Amino acid sequence: MRTLSITCSTFLLSCTLLTGAHAADWQKTLDAAWRRLPEARASAALGDVAAARREAADSWFPEAPTLTIGERSDRFNRKRGALEYETELALPLWLPEQRTASRAAADSGASAQGARHDRLRLLLAGELRELAWSIHQAGEQHRESVARLQAAQALEDDIERRVRVGDLARSDLNLIRIERGEAEADAAEAEAQYAALLRRWHTLTGRETLPDPLLEALPESMSATVPPADDEHPLVRERSAAVAAARAALALSRQTQRKPPELAVSYRHERGEYGEGFAGSVGIALKIPLSSATLNAPRLAEDNAALIAAETGLEDLRRRLDDERSQQQSALAAAARRQALAESNRQAARDNLALFEKSFALGELDLTGLLRARAAAQRADSAVRKAAGDHGRAIARLRQTLGLLP
Repeated sequence: MRTLSITCSTFLLSCTLLTGAHAADWQKTLDAAWRRLPEARASAALGDVAAARREAADSWFPEAPTLTIGERSDRFNRKRGALEYETELALPLWLPEQRTASRAAADSGASAQGARHDRLRLLLAGELRELAWSIHQAGEQHRESVARLQAAQALEDDIERRVRVGDLARSDLNLIRIERGEAEADAAEAEAQYAALLRRWHTLTGRETLPDPLLEALPESMSATVPPADDEHPLVRERSAAVAAARAALALSRQTQRKPPELAVSYRHERGEYGEGFAGSVGIALKIPLSSATLNAPRLAEDNAALIAAETGLEDLRRRLDDERSQQQSALAAAARRQALAESNRQAARDNLALFEKSFALGELDLTGLLRARAAAQRADSAVRKAAGDHGRAIARLRQTLGLLP
């Protein structure tokens, strides 16, 4: 009983997690993790930036109007009472096609932000998938180690009884005690690894349970030929949006090769000297800044380089995704073969163990032979559980590479 108390609490939690009691599905789990992700709040803030840029592109002026108020007098020289007040309002004007280009750049930025949001959710889903299957396999290993410990204790009790009646040698008791000690150490190590993964899961999701069901379905469109990376893949969409944003930025730079012109409306209120009445006048002026190819060339070159880099990155991403899809499809096929082979080996190991246990009970087999058979059966059971977990993980990785959320 002392030995079992080492792993009892984690074993009960293992049963709760692996049976999916009160578990949420993958979608709710992903949403819960997303709400705890710092990048999610930053993503929302960047969305506000994109909305602000669109609002600025829809404004009446490309820059803020300026108001100038001035006074002029001769009080510091002649002091004859000359006085003048002037107020001017300068209104910046959009250059031809500049407003359209600004709107296009703002829309491209908003699309890029939406694509970035989807990419972050896909990356988070990938992290959760890997961790969930690690927890599943660690839980299976923990339960297996506890079962091995229980079996070793039961066998130790039986051998101890048979040693007392002289049916077995004391060396057999020492051998099974060594086996039980190794099983206890393995159970303690499995418990520690499992508990660490559970803490990581709770930190990411705030939940105590794995998604139910944990195993995801194979993509419906899977065939012998791996489909190419399509435009709906979140990573492809983000890179495509980056290309569109870079192209829009370059177009805006080409339409903004000088400062915006200004329309200035002024009112002047003045008198010549003391005793004269004030007279008012209204003035209108148009300021047209001249363009300079030399000053604008660096910005155009930078925008053009950014566009080339974005287009090159998109092409490289498509090739990389196609390669990863081929690899993951091959890995899935291999995992399915290993799972079938492990099932076959387990059946043979169990049949063999049943024969050895019967022979040991009849005194026809020594303890060493029984322990070897039991170890072989345990390895076969472990191989089946690992193969099943590897197969589920391979499906998750293929869906991740295809850009599919859980």
